[in-house]
Amino acid sequence: MGAAPSVAGMTSVRGGAGPKERAGKVFWAYGSFGWLVASFVWHVWMGVDYRAAMGAEDTVPVWVFLAYDGLIVAMSAAGAVVSLATVRPWGRRLPEWLVTVPLWCGAVLLAVRGVPGLVENVTTAAGLTPYGLLGLAERPADPASGEFWTEMAINTYFFVGAVVMLPLAVLHQRGARKGGQAPRREGRVRVRRRKAATATKPRGGKDGYVRGAAKRATASEPRGAADSYVRGAAKRSAPRRGSRVRGG
Repeated sequence: MGAAPSVAGMTSVRGGAGPKERAGKVFWAYGSFGWLVASFVWHVWMGVDYRAAMGAEDTVPVWVFLAYDGLIVAMSAAGAVVSLATVRPWGRRLPEWLVTVPLWCGAVLLAVRGVPGLVENVTTAAGLTPYGLLGLAERPADPASGEFWTEMAINTYFFVGAVVMLPLAVLHQRGARKGGQAPRREGRVRVRRRKAATATKPRGGKDGYVRGAAKRATASEPRGAADSYVRGAAKRSAPRRGSRVRGG
């Protein structure tokens, strides 16, 4: 039995890319897919058990919470599909903007959501910003409380999402640019080759045909036809002039 096909052999990266860049893109694509699948499952559970997810002290109307949660579920599903589209063969059939725009939107949203929150949690835990990064908190945070570490875990989760999606967006954008430039380069190379072939090609057409016909006619014509005719005429006229001299 033959060896099982590798993951790299089962993927088709959009745009031009080298082996290392292709392997990196596959890694970030499947990392993003895994993160988004986890987000999808998490928010589906939050929508199903919305009372426990909202908590007893939450004053937000239920329909607002469910609408927001449904939006996150839809975005997570779309992001998972788009992440796979960057490395799967069927993704090449999608318009380029339909892949690039959602990638960048998701990456930027996750970076805005996860990076500042995690930085604030880390600096608060270190005692540098007990009232938050902007110092707007009404009371200092308690790093020993479970609420603080729950918030830090959530911010870490979003930070990881930004970490896996930003490289994928960058690599996909770079590959799309290379893929768009490759046909133009190939077209210029073909034009140069045609010009070079035309410059080195022997002149043909009517000129070549005329020269060939002239050579054939020259080769088939008897040598010295005009000279032979002149010499024959001279010999025929010579005896008549001699007879006139003797008769006289």
